[in-house]
Amino acid sequence: MPTSNRLLANGLRLITEPIAATKAAAIGFWFSGGSRDEQPDEHGFAHFTEHLLFKGTEEKSARELAVFFDRIGGYVNAFTERELVCLHCVVPANHASASLDVLLDMVLHSRFSDEDVAKERGGHRQRDTRGRR
Repeated sequence: MPTSNRLLANGLRLITEPIAATKAAAIGFWFSGGSRDEQPDEHGFAHFTEHLLFKGTEEKSARELAVFFDRIGGYVNAFTERELVCLHCVVPANHASASLDVLLDMVLHSRFSDEDVAKERGGHRQRDTRGRR
Protein backbone atom coordinates (compact mmCIF):
# COMPACT_ATOMS: atom_id res chain seq x y z
CA MET A 1 0.00 0.00 0.00
CA PRO A 2 1.38 3.43 -0.86
CA THR A 3 2.24 6.18 1.60
CA SER A 4 -0.41 8.89 1.84
CA ASN A 5 0.53 12.52 2.46
CA ARG A 6 -2.48 14.81 2.91
CA LEU A 7 -2.87 18.39 4.07
CA LEU A 8 -6.03 18.54 6.18
CA ALA A 9 -8.48 21.44 6.15
CA ASN A 10 -7.21 22.57 9.57
CA GLY A 11 -3.66 22.95 8.19
CA LEU A 12 -2.25 19.78 9.74
CA ARG A 13 -0.39 17.31 7.56
CA LEU A 14 -1.40 13.65 7.87
CA ILE A 15 1.06 11.06 6.62
CA THR A 16 0.10 7.39 6.72
CA GLU A 17 1.91 4.28 5.59
CA PRO A 18 -0.07 1.07 6.02
CA ILE A 19 2.08 -2.00 6.56
CA ALA A 20 -0.05 -5.12 6.29
CA ALA A 21 2.55 -7.45 7.83
CA THR A 22 2.48 -5.83 11.26
CA LYS A 23 -0.04 -5.78 14.07
CA ALA A 24 1.27 -2.50 15.48
CA ALA A 25 0.53 1.13 14.77
CA ALA A 26 2.99 3.99 15.10
CA ILE A 27 1.44 7.43 15.61
CA GLY A 28 3.32 10.69 15.92
CA PHE A 29 2.89 14.42 15.96
CA TRP A 30 5.80 16.54 14.72
CA PHE A 31 5.75 20.23 15.59
CA SER A 32 7.90 22.65 13.64
CA GLY A 33 9.96 24.54 16.16
CA GLY A 34 12.83 23.31 18.23
CA SER A 35 15.95 24.61 19.89
CA ARG A 36 17.02 26.45 16.74
CA ASP A 37 13.99 28.73 17.02
CA GLU A 38 14.64 29.74 20.64
CA GLN A 39 15.92 33.18 21.53
CA PRO A 40 18.90 33.42 23.92
CA ASP A 41 16.58 33.90 26.91
CA GLU A 42 14.45 30.90 25.84
CA HIS A 43 17.10 28.16 25.67
CA GLY A 44 15.56 24.82 26.59
CA PHE A 45 11.97 25.99 26.19
CA ALA A 46 11.03 23.44 23.48
CA HIS A 47 12.42 20.55 25.52
CA PHE A 48 10.80 21.90 28.70
CA THR A 49 7.43 22.05 26.89
CA GLU A 50 7.92 18.49 25.65
CA HIS A 51 8.28 17.31 29.27
CA LEU A 52 5.10 19.12 30.31
CA LEU A 53 3.07 17.12 27.77
CA PHE A 54 3.42 14.12 30.10
CA LYS A 55 2.29 15.93 33.28
CA GLY A 56 -1.41 15.43 32.65
CA THR A 57 -4.32 16.87 30.74
CA GLU A 58 -7.64 18.42 31.69
CA GLU A 59 -9.12 14.89 31.78
CA LYS A 60 -6.20 12.59 32.70
CA SER A 61 -3.46 12.68 35.33
CA ALA A 62 0.15 11.94 34.45
CA ARG A 63 -0.33 8.50 36.00
CA GLU A 64 -3.45 7.81 33.94
CA LEU A 65 -1.58 8.70 30.74
CA ALA A 66 1.24 6.29 31.61
CA VAL A 67 -1.13 3.54 32.74
CA PHE A 68 -3.13 3.76 29.50
CA PHE A 69 -0.11 2.90 27.36
CA ASP A 70 1.19 0.30 29.84
CA ARG A 71 -2.14 -1.55 29.94
CA ILE A 72 -2.38 -1.90 26.18
CA GLY A 73 1.27 -2.93 25.82
CA GLY A 74 2.20 0.29 24.08
CA TYR A 75 5.05 2.74 24.21
CA VAL A 76 4.81 6.54 24.34
CA ASN A 77 7.67 9.03 24.22
CA ALA A 78 8.75 12.38 22.85
CA PHE A 79 11.91 14.08 21.69
CA THR A 80 13.16 17.54 20.86
CA GLU A 81 15.57 18.36 18.07
CA ARG A 82 16.92 21.57 16.62
CA GLU A 83 14.00 21.97 14.24
CA LEU A 84 11.10 20.06 15.81
CA VAL A 85 9.39 18.48 18.78
CA CYS A 86 7.81 15.05 18.33
CA LEU A 87 5.28 13.19 20.48
CA HIS A 88 4.87 9.57 19.38
CA CYS A 89 3.67 6.12 20.34
CA VAL A 90 3.79 2.53 19.12
CA VAL A 91 0.77 0.48 20.11
CA PRO A 92 -1.05 -2.71 19.15
CA ALA A 93 -3.03 -1.86 16.00
CA ASN A 94 -6.37 -2.65 17.62
CA HIS A 95 -5.69 0.20 20.10
CA ALA A 96 -4.67 2.78 17.48
CA SER A 97 -7.87 4.82 17.63
CA ALA A 98 -7.90 5.10 21.44
CA SER A 99 -4.16 5.88 21.43
CA LEU A 100 -4.67 8.64 18.90
CA ASP A 101 -7.35 10.10 21.18
CA VAL A 102 -4.93 10.08 24.13
CA LEU A 103 -2.14 11.70 22.10
CA LEU A 104 -4.57 14.34 20.86
CA ASP A 105 -5.62 14.99 24.46
CA MET A 106 -1.96 15.46 25.39
CA VAL A 107 -1.40 17.83 22.45
CA LEU A 108 -4.60 19.85 22.78
CA HIS A 109 -5.43 19.75 26.49
CA SER A 110 -2.20 19.49 28.48
CA ARG A 111 -2.60 21.31 31.80
CA PHE A 112 0.72 23.17 31.96
CA SER A 113 -0.18 23.91 35.58
CA ASP A 114 1.89 26.31 37.65
CA GLU A 115 2.71 23.42 40.01
CA ASP A 116 3.97 21.16 37.20
CA VAL A 117 5.97 24.02 35.66
CA ALA A 118 7.61 24.70 39.03
CA LYS A 119 8.36 21.00 39.63
CA GLU A 120 9.85 20.55 36.16
CA ARG A 121 11.85 23.75 36.43
CA GLY A 122 13.10 22.78 39.91
CA GLY A 123 14.09 19.30 38.77
CA HIS A 124 16.25 20.71 36.01
CA ARG A 125 17.97 23.19 38.31
CA GLN A 126 18.84 20.49 40.81
CA ARG A 127 20.64 18.19 38.36
CA ASP A 128 24.40 18.31 38.28
CA THR A 129 26.51 18.07 35.12
CA ARG A 130 26.19 14.25 35.09
CA GLY A 131 22.37 14.51 34.93
CA ARG A 132 21.97 13.46 38.58
CA ARG A 133 20.02 15.27 41.25
